[in-house]
Amino acid sequence: MKKISAMINSQLIEPRSIVVIGGSNNTQKPGGKTLKNIVLKQLHV
Repeated sequence: MKKISAMINSQLIEPRSIVVIGGSNNTQKPGGKTLKNIVLKQLHV
């Protein structure tokens, strides 16, 4: 059971890819804020 738990945790914490549904170019909207934060974080990795 620990092996499955460790695998699930690593997949949630360090995903290889993500999907954003409802993204927007408008950063005043929730989807735009989400995309902006993802892009900014990616640049600092």
